Amino acid sequence: MTRNSKGEYEIEDCFQTAKTEVGLVQYQVRRYDAWYRHTTLAMLAHTYLAVTAPTPPTPRPTSPLPAQTHQKRFEDGTPLTVQSAAGSHNPVENDFSYDSDKLGQKCPFQAHIRKTNPRGSGGAEPPEAERLHLMARRGQTYGRRYDDPAADLPPAGRPTKDVGLLFMAFNSNLGNQFEFTQRLWANNPGFPITPDGSQPGLDPVIGQGERPGSNYSRDWGHSGTQPVDAIPQAVTLKGGEYFFMPSLAFLRSL
Repeated sequence: MTRNSKGEYEIEDCFQTAKTEVGLVQYQVRRYDAWYRHTTLAMLAHTYLAVTAPTPPTPRPTSPLPAQTHQKRFEDGTPLTVQSAAGSHNPVENDFSYDSDKLGQKCPFQAHIRKTNPRGSGGAEPPEAERLHLMARRGQTYGRRYDDPAADLPPAGRPTKDVGLLFMAFNSNLGNQFEFTQRLWANNPGFPITPDGSQPGLDPVIGQGERPGSNYSRDWGHSGTQPVDAIPQAVTLKGGEYFFMPSLAFLRSL
């Protein structure tokens, strides 16, 4: 992992896939050595599936759907700034930047992961300083849904209770990581700083506050935008806590 530190997004995608396909987090153990054995077996199984998986055919390019431009990725994880259609990379490409999309014509400036991980394109501080705000994080859904999360439905067609997302992040500096990202990136309509000085708006996924309409490109990778009505707030905070996590050296000594 140290050797591949620049590919942290590939590592994140690997762990997310292992959770859903080989039961990485489905264990009931109390000792570190038992947890270590479970994790090792799960990752070996994931490695086997990754190596033997067939390469999917390249689909016909299509325009991104509105929900995809909000999040910055297609449903299979393909970044919008890399290509105009899903499924052309296996594994999903994560080592990319916005150098080829300085005008936000491929991935909108207000898209979720562009706001919460601008990859050196935020314009408010040097890229090295931006990286200090990143954190190891995971989201886990809870509850049972009867709608299709990927469908383009109005808010009235979505659940109103008993489902949600449990978010967890490891931070070494809460003020400079989680709180900074939420307050000065996601909830800041003026971030990232755009070439023409316009305000991208709030993060459409986790942004909290008043939501004006936004502009989106008509065609992927081309000039010309069109106004879009304000996107309804997708996340309502129900509660949260900060916890101290003991070091690995301490856990090993138990």
